[in-house]
Order: sequence, then C-alpha cells, then structure tokens
Amino acid sequence: MKTIYCIQTVSLSGHHDSYTDIYCLTLLKLGYRVVLLINNYRSLFNNELNIYKKNNLFYFYNIDSNNTKLIRKFNNLFLKIIRKSWNIIRKLFLFFLFIPPLIKEESEIQWPSQSSIEAIINKTGFHSDLLFFLYLDPYFMGYSSFIHKLQLNWTGLLFNASYLKKKNYYLYKSISSSSCKGIAMLDPRYLEYYKKIFKKKRFTSLPDVIDTTLSEKIPQCCIDIKEKSANKNIIMLLGSLSGRKGICTLLKIAYNHPNSPYFFAFCGKISWDSFNNCSKADINLLRSCIKTPPDNCYFYLNYFETEAELNHLFLISDIIYSVYEKFDSSSGIIGKAAYFNKPILVQKNGLMESYIQKGPSGESVNPYDVNAIYNKFDIIMKNKYNYNYNVYSDEISIENLEKKLKYFISASISENNND
Repeated sequence: MKTIYCIQTVSLSGHHDSYTDIYCLTLLKLGYRVVLLINNYRSLFNNELNIYKKNNLFYFYNIDSNNTKLIRKFNNLFLKIIRKSWNIIRKLFLFFLFIPPLIKEESEIQWPSQSSIEAIINKTGFHSDLLFFLYLDPYFMGYSSFIHKLQLNWTGLLFNASYLKKKNYYLYKSISSSSCKGIAMLDPRYLEYYKKIFKKKRFTSLPDVIDTTLSEKIPQCCIDIKEKSANKNIIMLLGSLSGRKGICTLLKIAYNHPNSPYFFAFCGKISWDSFNNCSKADINLLRSCIKTPPDNCYFYLNYFETEAELNHLFLISDIIYSVYEKFDSSSGIIGKAAYFNKPILVQKNGLMESYIQKGPSGESVNPYDVNAIYNKFDIIMKNKYNYNYNVYSDEISIENLEKKLKYFISASISENNND
C-alpha cells in the first residue's frame, strides 16, 4: 500500500480545517494510507476519518514546534526601504530567477524542517511515496528556504496561483527542484502559464470543494437573526470579516436604507488590523453600529468553531453578499451558496464572477458603487427562482475531486518510481 504524508502546519482554521479532512478522506478512499502532519490541530476528526484511524489506515502526528522557522517583522524603517528597493531591482533586471529576495516582512510564519518530517517517517515505519502539502501558499508568501531544499518527493495545493507572476524566487526554485513532482491549484486561469514556464512539470486544477454538513443544534445567532429580521429579506455577509470583504460598504448601504425591505447580517470574527484601506469615517461608523446596532442590522462577531455551524447561516439567508474588494481569487462561499440554493452577489471582473456566470447562480457588481449594489439586491429578489445552482455544485463535487486527484497523485507517484 502506498503512503501519502499530508502536511498542514501553517494556517489551519475555518475552510482549511475542511480541506484537511476532505483531502485526507479522499486519498484514503482512493486506496492510500494517509499520515497527516499537523501543528496545533483540533482533537476531533469527522466520523469517517475516525473509522480509517481505527483500521490503521489514517494516522496523525504533531510537528515539533522546535523544528519550525520564525520570521519576525521589520520594525526598522531603514531596513524596510532597503528590502523594498532590493526586490524592485531584482524584478526590473529579471534577477528573481537567480538571486533570492531579502527576507519578506511577516508577523509570524512557521513551517517544519526536513528533519522533523523524517523523524515522523521513521517513527511510523511507512516509506513516504509522496508528501502532499495541503496549503502551499504560506511557503511562497513567506519566501521559505525550506521547501526548495526539500529532498523528499513532494507535491501540493496552491490556493492563489498568482505568485509566479509576481516573480517569486523561492516558488521558482521550489517547483524547479527534482523533488517537486507537480503542483495542483484552485485557480485554473494560471495552468497554461505554469506549464509554459515549467515544461517538464505536472500541473492540474482541482475543484474548490466545500463542507456542507450541518450541526444538529441550530446556532443561537441564526435564531436571533430570523427573529429580529421580522420577515425582511436577509442579506448575509459571513466568514472572516476583513476589510477586503466589503463590510464597510455593505454597512453604509444598510445605514442609508433603514426602511428598505432588507435586513443585513454580519457574522464572523472581525479582523480590525485589516481595515487599512477603509476611511476613518467608515471605521467609526462600523464601530458605532457594532456598539449600538441599527434596527436593520445584526452583528455576530465570534469565530465559528465548525463549518457545520457556519452552514446554518446559508439556510436562513435570502442573498449571500460576497462583493469583495481587490480580491481576484475564489472563495468557498460561492460553492456553499450554490449547494444551499442561495443567490450570491460578487464583485465584477474576477474569478468569482466567472464561476457564478456558469449557472448563473447570482449577480456581479462594482464593489465601490453603493447604488448599483443596492439595485442588484432588487434584481436578485426578482430573479430568485431563475438561477441555476447545479452547474457549479457539480463542478466542485467530491466526486469530481476524486477523479482529478486520482490521476494527479497516481502520476506523481509513478514518476517517483521512475526516478
């Protein structure tokens, strides 16, 4: 039996929890033994994974935190200027392929060392046929020198594939290494670009799968929203509430339309340090409304421990608001909206718009045009029975993931055996 070592040690919360479970379970169903290397992971897995664990097909180990690398912020303005100038020169003269950048500014990034991975491989006694990084992005965002020096054969999943166009030295070195057996990505727009640069490497796009489970107990916030909305149409902004999610714009619309037929719900943990691009007036309005919510607004600013709890919010919503600002990737929110048959509003000219047009399963709009956004609410409600949610739901199905992952992993391991 072949053994896949899945690695998820950098960012593990919310949607990444679901990806970890779904990918491990899919690999197990494809006939592989799975060993999951994790860092500060929750104590419980879903029931199906527990069955594989009891049958000695699924294992998980914590990576020793002493074997991680820590990057600290540049607090010195002079060093910041030097770093930025150096990296501009690299890009202008196309040195990014040969000369590493000065260390990237990050608050804190952690990843394992090869020795820590090898220690777990030795402990299990299972030969590693392939390492599978379930979230590659932080290794490239943090300019990690770990992954491009890795001697074990590996592949991984890239959520945001635009790093190469930003002339990322470590990404280029990592994918060029003989240990890299290919890259899977969620954004199909970059497939041909990567194939053109790395002609001998394998690339594939995988569906942005979602967790659609529902908790047995309905969260209290859902009960409160239904009660307070008083039969108005509920417009829901949910998930991690950062500045780019358009929370200030949506709140401004709600504040300026107190007597509209809409009720606005904001649900998720708010990240105050992400509002750099919002005006002081918008932030003050947000703080004021959170402290004393308008009659047409509801705020639940706590973290949802499970996707199963979060999913209940879709059931009570009439419109899902995902008009993100300066955001060109996708989101699992689109898939959830389609699965639960809820129309969604997204920003124009992005990957999310291309996905919702397949049904169509919603509408798109300029994220900075408040009048246009409000008008779209009316359009969506008039057309709510005309949307087709099945096209995108089928595309991101677990069955489609199994089919594409089966070929990609099998080919990657076969390449290992031919080395």
